[in-house]
Order: sequence, then structure tokens, then C-alpha cells
Amino acid sequence: MRFVTETGKCNFAIEGHKKIGRLSCCIVLGISLSQGLWAQTSTEDRNYNLNESDARIEEVVVTATRRETGLQDTPIAITALSGLDLDEGGMTDLRNIALETPSMFIGGNDGFGSYSVNIRGIGSLAIGVGAEEGVGVYVDGVYQGKPYGSVFEFAGIERIEVLRGPQGTLYGRNATGGAINIVSSEPSHDFHSTADVQITEFDGLRFRGTATGSLVGNKLGGSIAIARSTRDGYANNPVREEDVYDKQQNFLSGALRWTPSDRTKVILRSYFGNTDSSYAFKNVIDGLDLDTIPANFKSFDTRDFFSISATIDHQFENMAFKSITAYVEGDVQNHADTDGSPNDEIEYRSEFSNRQVSQEFRLVSTASGSFQWIIGGVLFAEEGDAFIPFDLPAIPIGLLFAADVETKSYSGYFEGSYDFTDRLTFTAGVGYTHETKDWRGCRTFYTDFDDDFVPTLCEGSFVPDDASWDELTPKVVLDYRVSDNVFLYTSATHGFRSGGWNMTDPTLPGGNNNFNPESVWSYEGGVKTDLLDQKLRLNITGFYADYTDIQVRVTDPVTNLINTKNAADAEIYGIELELFARPVDGLSFNTTASWLDATYKSFSFIQTDGTPVDHSGNRLNRSPEWKVSFVTKYDIPIDGRGILTPRVEYNYVGETFYSELNRPFQGTDSFEIINLRLRFEHESGRWGLQAFLDNAGDERYREHVSSETPTRVAATISRPRMWGVEVFFDW
Repeated sequence: MRFVTETGKCNFAIEGHKKIGRLSCCIVLGISLSQGLWAQTSTEDRNYNLNESDARIEEVVVTATRRETGLQDTPIAITALSGLDLDEGGMTDLRNIALETPSMFIGGNDGFGSYSVNIRGIGSLAIGVGAEEGVGVYVDGVYQGKPYGSVFEFAGIERIEVLRGPQGTLYGRNATGGAINIVSSEPSHDFHSTADVQITEFDGLRFRGTATGSLVGNKLGGSIAIARSTRDGYANNPVREEDVYDKQQNFLSGALRWTPSDRTKVILRSYFGNTDSSYAFKNVIDGLDLDTIPANFKSFDTRDFFSISATIDHQFENMAFKSITAYVEGDVQNHADTDGSPNDEIEYRSEFSNRQVSQEFRLVSTASGSFQWIIGGVLFAEEGDAFIPFDLPAIPIGLLFAADVETKSYSGYFEGSYDFTDRLTFTAGVGYTHETKDWRGCRTFYTDFDDDFVPTLCEGSFVPDDASWDELTPKVVLDYRVSDNVFLYTSATHGFRSGGWNMTDPTLPGGNNNFNPESVWSYEGGVKTDLLDQKLRLNITGFYADYTDIQVRVTDPVTNLINTKNAADAEIYGIELELFARPVDGLSFNTTASWLDATYKSFSFIQTDGTPVDHSGNRLNRSPEWKVSFVTKYDIPIDGRGILTPRVEYNYVGETFYSELNRPFQGTDSFEIINLRLRFEHESGRWGLQAFLDNAGDERYREHVSSETPTRVAATISRPRMWGVEVFFDW
């Protein structure tokens, strides 16, 4: 836990990062904490008593509606995971939460800087800066325009909220499938610190630490969180004689909390991190072991991200004001041997970057009464660019794509709720977004493979274009509290994803390489219950979505390149279940399940070679029909020592497709993941141990597929069985 005082270890965690100077404030904060916190001796209580008999389920507070509400009183389908949930479940980054979230699927690395996040069949296109994401990711209230920094090692996280279904009114553009809120712990005036060290198979090592406390009396508090993880690869490339799927992740964040008065709070946050990992496309029909992957060059993914934000909260007499000002940047470099063979056929590389600034103002009513309201506005500006060369040595020729885009978005929203009675509430709201984009795209050829990263290759060849869109995103909700423990709601909500351009097909201004926004109307009904003296929580949601002008990826048979067009409409039906039970003291069950019917209602067009195609009736990408998870754990008191908790996790995901063709190899078969954990926590709450076996059945599935031929299916493969042990401390 001495990382607070030994700044050399902080430097070790970020060694080699090119943005160290930008976070000198975090280093200063760490030094300040070391001088002002370690002299204190108080500790934070663990919020439980080993001798206390209470099996009731606690209420969870969320901010999904831009105000604090109880999870069971919020008329939205939400999965909420606390920091303790993340730790106990071994959820180390955003990709891990999908298995226990209904109707959510997160794919492998698609290249183009994206991890494909899908909720209820709607998600990422993974085509780079020319398109937007379909699920909005927010870190401490700041929208992440591109996914380059959305996947990081969790440290100092208070909770994660997954909002399922379109959230266009309060969240604006690109929350078509839903939204994910990652909420960091706020700095405290009371000293508290944590640390954990984890060792895993394949020489894995992870360290995390957090500290928070007062810097200046009750006026200024600070916090710091740090994480570093490394692991060797679990597969082997015999051609290059090297491991594959190794990784290294670093993360550092710092925050200051200033409370000049009991009505005003100001939080300054900053974080940065990087990820460096290798992977490989395996030809899954080559007859070799899954972890033997011959490739003639190394595939890797490197990410750097940085963010700084200032949040101001002020409480007026009958309303609360919030301002969130933020700057975010991210960079991705990707290198991929996508042909899935040891031959020198296709070498794909890319560089992506984005810079964004945003400002949100919000007013929320706080006075008692039948009518409550919220009003706000968001200014957002982003610059993104991409540089993508494909080396084709067999021809030999190279194909270069380059682009940059500037986005400006202005949006406002209003939502009001009226209590007709103390049980019946009607809510209506509307959001408005105006967006403009300026685009430049280039496609050119080269023969000197040593010059494929020279920017001058596209000088004079960029084709400019621009577009603007206006969109209204209304919402209506009716909720009724049948009793203190039964809550019903029904809603109609609208969302949209903004338009963009195909990087692979630059044309003259006004040409056909751009695509328009897509939109969705979702109709949802749900029941949230706390039964049996709050020992059983059962939430059930049913929904129907009318998804129109869908931005779909299709492969051009002439150029063999992927293009995106508004070529489809779809209907999406589904039922989601979340059950949490504590039948007796110490024993708990958590079950989630979703059934999803997500199919194209119409999807037909004429290909560039004149061939008519019709994909109507096919399933949407990354939308498995069935998903089921089951988690059980039992706290066993050990007299005078602590609590021993065995935990079993089971996850089932049905057959999933990664392309509009719905061919079996262009996706993955159904799979089952079983994780086993054994946790001991000392009765003081100050330290503990945990051992785990992830993917105990050694189930393997295709996370992403790059290409398919009669003799080759090039795919990235999921992680094998892996054991680990961890020691953790809490002061």
C-alpha cells in the first residue's frame, strides 16, 4: 500500500507513457495524500456485522434519470453493479459485465479502434471515424465520443449502470441501444485506502490501489486510484516463435473535491491510461490446436487515452444546478494479420485518434410537490482522423484509406413528471439535437510498402463533404406503485444514431458514400418487485422496438470492401428477467435471462455487380436469442476469524452472428462459461484472500471473424481456462 508515498511506483505504473506531463497534477495529488493521509489512523467500517442476522436485499441508488433514484423506483430497465460486485465477480474492465447483463453482448476487437458493444441487437458498426457507436458510454457523466478509452482496468469505481433500450431524451445522440454509466468514487474527507495484488496463470500480475481523504479540513478532499496488470500470451505462433494474446494495462486517476459551502461542490477529475496487447487471427478449420496460430507477422493493439473534467454542483432553494466541462482524447494503433495464415497475403494497419470537448448544463427541481422537472443542454465538438494502409504483397500493391471528420453537436432536453396520485406518475420529455459534420476522405494506391505510413500519400487526394441533421427524441412514461414492494411502468422512447461516411469509398461531394441517421422507437413495459420481506427481488421487462433506416455493413462483391448504407428495417422483441434472492442468512442467488428476437424486417438491395440480394428475416449482428446467467454464493462465518465465501457463476450465450449473412462460421456457436471463486475476508474487514478458476470448463468461442473462404475461417478466439489468487487490503 506504499504506492502513495513512493512516487517511483507511480512512475513505474506509467513508465513510457507520452502524456505523463499532462497528469503532473495526479502526482502532486498523490504526494499530498501521502503527507496528509497516512498520519491518520481512522478506518472505514465495512457496513456489515458478522453477528447481525438480516437477509434483506439492500436498495441501490442510481443516477440513470440524471437525478438520484432508487433502482426499484426507476422506470427503466437497468443493471447496476457496485464496486464490490465488480471485485467479487472478477470484472476487471467493461468487457466483463456483458455476461451478467441481459440482452448485452460485447465482441472481440474488430479493428477500427472498436470493441463491439451491443444491447438488444443495436450497437457498434466498427468502421472507424466515419461512424458513431450505437451504445453511449459515459465516464463520470462525460460522453465518450469514440470507444478508444472506454476499456480500462477498473480502479476506484463506485458503480456501473447499464441502461437497456434507447435513451435519446436525456442522453441525446448515439444512445440507440442504450447507455453505460461508469461512476467513480468521489473523494472523501475521511481517510480510506485499498490495495490488492493478483497473480494468475500465464505469469499474470495485477496491482491496484486507491486512497482518499482530507487535504484541507472539511473543504478540500482528494483521491487517487492506480492499476497495472500484465500477462504473457496463452497461445503460440510457431512461425515467429512468440506468444500471442499477451497484454499490459496501466491506469491512473486523481480527483479533488472542493466544498466551499454546504450548497456547493466542485470536483476536478483527471485520468489516463494505456493498453498494449497482442492477438492473432486463427484459421479455425486448419486442424491445428486452437492455441497454435501460425502468422507471418505480429498482430497488436495499442491504446492511449486521457481525460480531464470539472463538475460543479450547486443547490438553490428549489432546484439543483450541475455543470460538467470535459476534454477527452484517445489514440489507437492496430496491426493485424487478418488472413489467418502463415502466408504473406494481407497486412492491415491503422492509426486512429480523436479529440473532444463537451459542456453540459443541467437544472433539476428539488422542491416537494406533484410536479418535478429537469432541463439541460449539451455542447459537443470532436475531431477524429484515421490512417489505414492495407499491404497486399501477393499482388503486390498497397491500398490506403485516410480520413478526418469534425463534428459539432448542440442539444437540449426537457423532462417533466407529474404525480396524479401518490402512486401514479406520468412523465414526458423531449430532446432536440442539431449536428453538423465536415468530412475529408481519401483512397489511393501505393507500391512502396516502406512508405505506406507517409501522410503525403493522400496530399491533393482528399475529397471533402459535409452534412447536418436535426432530430427530436421524445419519451413518455407511465408508472404505478401497486404497493410498497411492487412497481409497474410502461414507456415509449425514441433514439437515433447520427450519420456518417464510408472510409472505403470516397466520392465527389454529394455522392453516395455517406449514410444518414438511423432511428428506433422502443415500447417497453416492466414490473419491479421486492417480495418475501425483501428477500426476493424479481424484475421482468418486455419490449418491442421498431428500428428503421438501419446503418448496415455490406461487403461489395466487386471490391471486396465493406460499405455502410441505410438499407434495412428491423423489428426487435424481447423479454428480460433479473432475479436476486437471499432465502436465508448468507446465501444469495442472482439470475438474469433474456430472450431476444431481433430480425431484419426488410433488407434487400442490388449489389454493385448487379446481383439482387435479400437478407430479410436474418438476425441482427451480436444478438443471441438466449442469454442466461446464474450466480450463487454462500457466506460461511468462521468463528473469531472472518467469512469464507464460495461462489459459482454460470453463463450461457446462444448462437450469435457477426455478419448480415448469418453464416455459421461468421459468428459463434452457443457457449457456456463457468467461473469458480473462493473468498475469505477477515472479521476486521481490513484484509482478505481470494482464489478463482475462470472458464473452468475451458470453453472456447469465436470472438470476432475477419474473413471466410472454403479453406479458411480467420477468427480471434476467447480466453482459455485460467486460475488466479489475490490478496486485498482495506484501511
